[in-house]
Amino acid sequence: MARLPKGVKPSKCASKDRTRPVLEAGYIRQNGDKWQLETCDSFKLAVVPLKGVNEGEVSEGFVTPEALKALEKTRSEWIANGTVDVEGVSYPRPDLGRYPNTDQLWPQPPAEADKFEIGINAKFLYELAQAMGSDEVKLTIDLGANKQGKRPTSQLRPMTAEPLRGAYGARGLIVPIKVNV
Repeated sequence: MARLPKGVKPSKCASKDRTRPVLEAGYIRQNGDKWQLETCDSFKLAVVPLKGVNEGEVSEGFVTPEALKALEKTRSEWIANGTVDVEGVSYPRPDLGRYPNTDQLWPQPPAEADKFEIGINAKFLYELAQAMGSDEVKLTIDLGANKQGKRPTSQLRPMTAEPLRGAYGARGLIVPIKVNV
């Protein structure tokens, strides 16, 4: 039996375009000894680990939009082989074609010296975008440089934001948040 982690909503990253059924559905994939559910709409990709997967109870394949919604709502365990069985309801797992090889989309890890991490409160970013009359925002991160040519992440400045649509000349700032690892 398998479960999704509490609170995840992978359907938010699935395509809403009915002419692209491969991206409208989710896809269960085995990655090594782990199982994951992937959703992608060409602009964003979500990969959610599956919990409690037992041998033979899950297989690779598509998960219809209806089954995705059922998986998000249930706290029960489910099976996904020839069908996705959730709380007594069976959803088909049609062969919709070839799902994208999402592994090739991930950037190669940078050298440690070239890497830094920031956190952004997604709600704040969306509220800022709405304040500027847009759902799309261009963020500019000022990395600056000290005399050694580097700026520690603790000294990152607020990021500037400009709407890609909406109020002409609108602008905003959003402050990075501390990332606890």
